[in-house]
Amino acid sequence: IPAVVAMQFEITDEAAILFAREFYAALSDNYPVDAAVAEARKAIDYTLKNTVEWATPVLYMRAPDGMIFQVPPKAREEALERRAARLYSQARMEMAIGRWKHAVPLLQQVLSLRPDHREAAESLARAKAELAKGEGLVRAWREAQALGNRAWSLLARKVRVLPVRLAFAGLVVSVLLLAVGGRLSRSLSGFVAAPTPAPTTTATCTPTIPVTQPAVELIPPSLTPTWTPSPTFTPTATATAEPTFTPTPLPMGSVLSPANMRSGPSTNCPVIAALLKGTPVQVEGCTLEGDWLLVATLDGTQGWVRASLVDTASLLRTIPVIGALPPCAAPTASPTPSPSPSPTRTALPRPTPTPPPTSTSTPTPVPPTDTPAPTPVPPTDTPTPAVRTPRPTPTTRPTPRPTPTTS
Repeated sequence: IPAVVAMQFEITDEAAILFAREFYAALSDNYPVDAAVAEARKAIDYTLKNTVEWATPVLYMRAPDGMIFQVPPKAREEALERRAARLYSQARMEMAIGRWKHAVPLLQQVLSLRPDHREAAESLARAKAELAKGEGLVRAWREAQALGNRAWSLLARKVRVLPVRLAFAGLVVSVLLLAVGGRLSRSLSGFVAAPTPAPTTTATCTPTIPVTQPAVELIPPSLTPTWTPSPTFTPTATATAEPTFTPTPLPMGSVLSPANMRSGPSTNCPVIAALLKGTPVQVEGCTLEGDWLLVATLDGTQGWVRASLVDTASLLRTIPVIGALPPCAAPTASPTPSPSPSPTRTALPRPTPTPPPTSTSTPTPVPPTDTPAPTPVPPTDTPTPAVRTPRPTPTTRPTPRPTPTTS
């Protein structure tokens, strides 16, 4: 037998289950046996407070380097096969609902794990074609929108120049009318009738001087052009509706069995919290191998949990892959504060007063009486009764009760 793990003292069920889970998890991560036992001990120390059960497990090993067996490469190939199948299933669901942008990275991950996956290659080509078609439609819509904006700006510039052109045309028409009117007045002056000689009463040959009348020149009224301002067209900016971005909700899962939430994707990282079976969590990412998941509880606590302990079969979207993270430092055990003694008030018994002794009157002897008897009677001594001293009443001494102290 290359190695034996035993318990040198009695151990509780909770500590034993926690040790077994962390021990075999570390072995599956290709840890040596002694390092796996250390990880399990640290998990007991961080999870179960105020206990020394972390020192109960002991290791007896013959292998000098701690490697008692090697994981065959077939197990890793099977893990990659399962991950590729899960990613391909998610990609098919994304393609079924028309989300080609999300299906392309999933199919690329499948081909990176299994380059000989023919169905994934065909699905990737189809998804890229549909995605390019959609991008072409979006590009055409944007070009049409830009062309419409340029047309509106050109029309606005032409409308601003139109009043100037109309004023110039009115000025030219006025000058032409003035020139035509001057030529018309000069041509009408040649059609005025010539004056005739007036008859005389005498038949003499007296020449008469013809009297000429001045010609009347008709001056046409001058036409003054009146400029009427034309309405100016003011372009109105039209709001263009931009496509709104709808955030995709993160997937939800549940814990299959009691698990430890750590600060990093390794059993070397310290434990942040302990999750019970059935605890709902929000999956925010995973490692490249897919063996650790970055989750967040409903109260906002975020940490890493093994993927085998979380139910992710019902997820309908891709889980983002998080790159390499810095290794976690070995946790240091924090000192356990010891309870300080608190003073206890003890009730002291009070002294019982003793009553003073009472005095008893002593009878006075009666003197002899003179009688005619010849012999005098001697006085009789009467004994004095003894005075009894009262005993003190016994009192029970109260027993002080201990005052409870909080540790």
